[in-house]
Amino acid sequence: MMLKRLYKLPDGWVKQHNTRNVETGELVDSTKPAGVVLNVPPFDHVEVIHTGARAPQNFSIGYVDQALAEGWMTIGKGRLVLHAEPEDLVYRIDRAPGHYCCHCGEPIPDGGAWVIEGKLTKGQQHVAEQHPGLKSPDPANPAGYLRLNHYACTLNEMQQAKYAVRPLGAPRG
Repeated sequence: MMLKRLYKLPDGWVKQHNTRNVETGELVDSTKPAGVVLNVPPFDHVEVIHTGARAPQNFSIGYVDQALAEGWMTIGKGRLVLHAEPEDLVYRIDRAPGHYCCHCGEPIPDGGAWVIEGKLTKGQQHVAEQHPGLKSPDPANPAGYLRLNHYACTLNEMQQAKYAVRPLGAPRG
């Protein structure tokens, strides 16, 4: 996926970088690195460049948190919506961050690997009770459960066809 952030440029706006004073060598703003823009204009919206080659998309927790805070993403009713131009992208949330069983795909409530009941974590307890004696189907998660640290989503088919990445010069769907 490729999105472009667009800003509202006020009349007469001129970019001001954090530069060093020639005589003293001190930065204009010592709390920020050299070269960064000090007078960033207000954020306006994101524009969809393409949605990638496939409809499934993973959104990291940090990315989602930032987008929610900036107001160009919403989550609700099993959907993650990117409020973008030329139209909002609507993703179905297949799995939210959390713990999941590798055998049946079921979510493991209350932190899975962290909440201990008796001598087992919730994840271990689920695997022992629901899938006794079975080897994990996921070699990367031999305990039989995993921790997902992103939102696993799928873009609806019509929007994926419309905004998928294409070779240069290929027409849009």
